[in-house]
Amino acid sequence: MAGKFSFVSVMGALLVLTIFHDPIIVDAGQGVPEVALFTFGDSYYDAGNKAFLSKNKNPPQTLWPYGKSRDDPNGKFSDGYIVPDFIAEFMSIPNGIPPALKPGANLSRGASFAIADASILGAPAESMTLNQQVNKFRSMISTWSDDYIEKSLFMIYIGTEDYLNFTKTNPTATASAQQAFVTSVTNKLKTDIGLLYSLGASKFAVPMLAPLGCLPIVRQEYKTGNDCYEPLNDLAKQHNEKIGPILNEYAKNPTAVFSSPS
Repeated sequence: MAGKFSFVSVMGALLVLTIFHDPIIVDAGQGVPEVALFTFGDSYYDAGNKAFLSKNKNPPQTLWPYGKSRDDPNGKFSDGYIVPDFIAEFMSIPNGIPPALKPGANLSRGASFAIADASILGAPAESMTLNQQVNKFRSMISTWSDDYIEKSLFMIYIGTEDYLNFTKTNPTATASAQQAFVTSVTNKLKTDIGLLYSLGASKFAVPMLAPLGCLPIVRQEYKTGNDCYEPLNDLAKQHNEKIGPILNEYAKNPTAVFSSPS
């Protein structure tokens, strides 16, 4: 419990300092305004939406061993908490935020629009693109007041599926082809963030992509042993290098706050 509390405190402090501009951090949740948390992206942030789009009546993420550390396999792709759960706890949001697709969910403190297998480009099966997630938020926007939305936190983590799929279907892509694809992905991401901003969102946390070539499933698929698959790492690096300037451009607006944790 101590380790978990420490992590929550650190993550929460970073968000308060960079997003909510509160200089005094004493304990988890203290000084954080009572606002909502909205998340968009893929399985890293999926609070259970995938289960509502899956053709499988008993998708694996709703069964043990998922959620085993909390004895609650509730559709999250984790043995317990996902990153937004820690942030929600710091923001004093009871039980975290619900999946937006869950009928009758209490959306008063926000919702998760993220869904596993989501991508920025393309048409993912039994999932949604980021643009579709944002439009789902737009269809529900009357649930919250404009002032509440402006004060709330929007977290986005997406892009993994785009680069996994590109690498799989273009194993011999040239450097120029890779650069062109990264540009397409990041330009669309910029557009989707802009759409959220136009809907009233002003506080964003958009983490950098992890070294995708070091994911266990990638190392297994490409049989790299203990080594990472560098072509995917290169794509993630190029993606991250483009994200900073995009967020800095939006952050020039005095009403906007953007954070991009690495």
